[in-house]
Amino acid sequence: MRVRKLGRLLQVLVLLAAIPMGLLGLQGCNCTCGAGSTNAVPNDGRDGAFGSGAKPGGGNNRGGNAKKCKCPKSGSKKKDVEFNKKLWGANGQQYPFSKPVADGTAGRTPWRIDLENPRPGYRPASLHVQLDNVKGGTRYEYAGKGKFRTSKGASLPRKVQEDIDNDEKAQRKIREALESLKEKW
Repeated sequence: MRVRKLGRLLQVLVLLAAIPMGLLGLQGCNCTCGAGSTNAVPNDGRDGAFGSGAKPGGGNNRGGNAKKCKCPKSGSKKKDVEFNKKLWGANGQQYPFSKPVADGTAGRTPWRIDLENPRPGYRPASLHVQLDNVKGGTRYEYAGKGKFRTSKGASLPRKVQEDIDNDEKAQRKIREALESLKEKW
């Protein structure tokens, strides 16, 4: 008898705790951030019990009445882009963050070669040189045959290009990076 009363009391307390959440609109999130996975909402309503109500993709079991979260990822108005196998690095390994490939110094100018491929097939990969102590931090993208150019077509400074060309380790690392992107030298 006591166990039944305790169980019923627990259900009432859970119900009372869930009501303010529903009034405040804290039903969950429809984006993939998972913000809706911790809020208590009624389940199918047949037994009066309450559950988490969270679907694997976020949101709740009550249909489309969930509030949208304010995640920066969910506010994107761009439509999903289809996979494009012609993009540079589309079939290569994914590198979600910048991966340093090689570095060195040409005179007083330190340089670094980085590799990025955050979404293979959806965004082009980037193999680029950055000059560390130059104002503006210009990026020189890989242009083929070991040469690097800016988006406007300007070549890498001669001393830096010569240093990269003469550095066997840098050349080997560039080839390895291109192989990981499944691209040609």
